[in-house]
Amino acid sequence: MIAQQSLTYDAFVELAAAGSAVVGLVLKGSQAHDGMITPYADHDLYVVIERA
Repeated sequence: MIAQQSLTYDAFVELAAAGSAVVGLVLKGSQAHDGMITPYADHDLYVVIERA
């Protein structure tokens, strides 16, 4: 099993933006809507990549 490293939201976005195949990120869930964010809300991200 490979150990997983936690990334902050900003670090993940920066890492994804550096990927040449990444064409977009989509934020979903409570973090994407004003008034729905709670201290327990996580980030639901979809990574959109270029299809070869």
